[in-house]
Amino acid sequence: IQDAVFVSAANTGHFPALWQGGGHINIDTGIFKKDPLLFRNFIVDLLNHNELFMGIFNYDRRNAKPHQIGYVETFDEVVRGMLVEADTQIAAGRSDFESLASIFHYALKSLGGAFNLAKREEGRIEIRGFRPQASMDVFIRQIELLERRLQFLERLNKPIPYAPRVPFHFSFEDWVNPPVEPQAALRAFYEYVQESGLPWKDHRDYLWPQWMNPSGELGKFEESDWFKSRESAGCRSLLAR
Repeated sequence: IQDAVFVSAANTGHFPALWQGGGHINIDTGIFKKDPLLFRNFIVDLLNHNELFMGIFNYDRRNAKPHQIGYVETFDEVVRGMLVEADTQIAAGRSDFESLASIFHYALKSLGGAFNLAKREEGRIEIRGFRPQASMDVFIRQIELLERRLQFLERLNKPIPYAPRVPFHFSFEDWVNPPVEPQAALRAFYEYVQESGLPWKDHRDYLWPQWMNPSGELGKFEESDWFKSRESAGCRSLLAR
């Protein structure tokens, strides 16, 4: 696949775009039909980790706009109302994948957003908010990250609270740069990777391009005491096994 797609394209002078759309990843709805609570928590987890679509995987205002940007001031109210309806069904034992997906899709109006629930009719959920991957290796690592995140969420036996991780301050004049503080976004994503049981070094090379400069936000993050203490704790836990 690497040779057929990426190398062949490069040989004709075509390379993945740095800034916008096309690197979609799809998830089979079968896993959620067996576990509606997992589906509910997966959607809330994507909304909580709002950094994913505001600089980590991409910030694509044209092809995969973050849902928060579409609502701005009213977004929290919309999500909390959506979850009251969904959680009432779950608590009453009346929930299934389709009923929850209908609630979420209607509330988020997810056609064209960072994730698309309309595709469930085709047996898939489309995660749209990835910039085109630089190689098949990146594609595989991102797929594994989503798979391991699902496994992490699968171990939880109750609804997770809605609590967005990174404050954002969107201006309608800001069409280019993610409306988040980069260090806050990197900390939230580091915890997303760590909780999923994967090493940070495998997910540091596909972040927002402007953060990747040697003297930029990624370098500052990895030199911070916050990062070093968590990396050290992670190494100690591995040695203790």
